[in-house]
Amino acid sequence: MNDNKSELYQKCLNPDCAFEGNSPNATLCQVCGTPLNELYVSFDRHIKEATKKKKDWSKTFFKKINQNFDFVVICGLLLIVPASYLYSVRDKPSSTVIPPESVSPSQSTDIKIYPTIKEVAEVPAGIFTYGGSICFAALAREGLNEAISTAHPQFQLRYVEPRSNPGCTGGVEMLLNQDLSFAQNALPVTVEELNEANRRGKELESIPVAKDGIVFYVNKTNRIKSLSLEEVRDIYLGKITNWREVGGANLPINVVSLDPETNQDLQPVMGEDGVHLPKKVKIVRDYTSAIRQVASTPGAISYASSAIMLGQSSIRPIALSKNSETVPFSALKNDGTVNLQAFDRDNYPLTRELYVVIRRDGTVNEKAGVAYANFLVSNEGQTLVRKAGFVPIYQAPFGKLK
Repeated sequence: MNDNKSELYQKCLNPDCAFEGNSPNATLCQVCGTPLNELYVSFDRHIKEATKKKKDWSKTFFKKINQNFDFVVICGLLLIVPASYLYSVRDKPSSTVIPPESVSPSQSTDIKIYPTIKEVAEVPAGIFTYGGSICFAALAREGLNEAISTAHPQFQLRYVEPRSNPGCTGGVEMLLNQDLSFAQNALPVTVEELNEANRRGKELESIPVAKDGIVFYVNKTNRIKSLSLEEVRDIYLGKITNWREVGGANLPINVVSLDPETNQDLQPVMGEDGVHLPKKVKIVRDYTSAIRQVASTPGAISYASSAIMLGQSSIRPIALSKNSETVPFSALKNDGTVNLQAFDRDNYPLTRELYVVIRRDGTVNEKAGVAYANFLVSNEGQTLVRKAGFVPIYQAPFGKLK
């Protein structure tokens, strides 16, 4: 590895980003889009200023201690005794990133991290059905199903189309109705779903397997560069109806959405009040239909999983910011690849975890769900996760992935 990285790459001086991998000829940071020739307070300077404040504070603090020694001793005794007790009974915190292969990503002992898909143990034989969140299609696109069938030919997978529009809610419902062996979900199982499972004498378990991002996109002729989450929300609520209101051209906005009854992508944007869209919003069945609609409508906007956006050239993704005061980040880089580093650092404001949902009922379908989850959290499975455009969560941090 070349140690003279600073001579080969430009570092973004935006302290919220500080990405060091920009090419020498780049004018914009490929992670956050910040102009590389703008003057920002460097990250090193922030550290020096923080250190100076810390030193100044410590001098004042110790001066006060010398002046009030007896009082400090009494306070120290009052703090040490209860703190020692709490330390002795404390729970050790867990980490989102789990490098050791011996550590389980679930409270269940049958979910383990294996080196390869081939090494996953106790894989049952049969034809097993799955369905649910449509963003998981990116994994099948990158060869996950083929890798499983090659390693375990006795384990056969069959995708089941939902009765209504595809989405997370439908997958869990089909799992409870025993139409699926296991489900794929883009949000945690809800309290209502858990209660329904308990009513039927079943137990559901969600195994997180990857991290995903939701990206909003527009027609290629639309030159708008970024939106804040508040602006996106107002667009989908019908409060903003023309692109001119957010710095774009004088063009009516045509809002395209997946069915919010079965797809939860908009929930983090719309907030706790739920997703209640105006009647003029065009509802489509899936991501493919939405992309086609936006590609053919100059003023249209819609959204998709960032992994689904890989290779899409008929529409243009836009950057998102948490609010009007923060720097917008792009979900996709200029070369069309997913901006996994922005997701991993939580710089991108709209990410979520993806889950495999297992029905704990003691049947062969439970064993199939466990095996499938183990396939995905294995080292080989997590490599396919990253290739598909998701952030792996059971490998080393993004910067150390190979």
